[in-house]
Amino acid sequence: MANLEIRNVTKVYSVRKKEKVVLDNCDMFVPYGQITGLIGRSGSGKSTLSRLVMRLEEPTNGTIYLGQTPISQIDKKHYYKQVQIVFQNATAALNPSWTIRKVLEEVLIVKKEKWGSHHNEMLRKMNLSPSILNVYPSQLSGGEKQRVNVLRALLMKPSLLVCDEIVSNLDRLNQKELISLLVEIQKDTDMTILFISHDLDIVRSICSTIFELEDGKLKQLL
Repeated sequence: MANLEIRNVTKVYSVRKKEKVVLDNCDMFVPYGQITGLIGRSGSGKSTLSRLVMRLEEPTNGTIYLGQTPISQIDKKHYYKQVQIVFQNATAALNPSWTIRKVLEEVLIVKKEKWGSHHNEMLRKMNLSPSILNVYPSQLSGGEKQRVNVLRALLMKPSLLVCDEIVSNLDRLNQKELISLLVEIQKDTDMTILFISHDLDIVRSICSTIFELEDGKLKQLL
């Protein structure tokens, strides 16, 4: 279990032979065992920051740490056992030709586990029936798909979960349900969550610390 720390991180892209600074000397501290919020308008750099944390891209300058160790120095296979992400597009994140059982059991192969009764209990905690294991993603509602994506991430038992706009495509009822489940899970597990959203009201309702990205600059609001 460890904190996530972003120190002096800059990300520059080359666009038509011109440099575009998306993140400009950003600092952020995400303390262990808390839900930390990151807000910002569309195009502010939130998703870029999440991709850097997930090592899908590398920063132009600066360093991201998990605990005291730069994440670039952690073996990726080991890193992804500790850090998981849930993306905004719930449908795109699920293989349409796989049953939900196969989607979830793919994680268990990595964990060298077999599906058991405690996994069915995890399904119930996510307000999902065990019967869902036999259906395909196209047979699920948007809220069910996103809860499956969250469950898949949780099966890895990560110490840090990055939630990148995970409720923005859901209606208010499904938003409220998923957020309540996240808060309950965080309390039960002491997991660290970085919750990224454009909705300040939602972030305020669940986060103990809030950062805002604007024009590539990061500042702490709370």
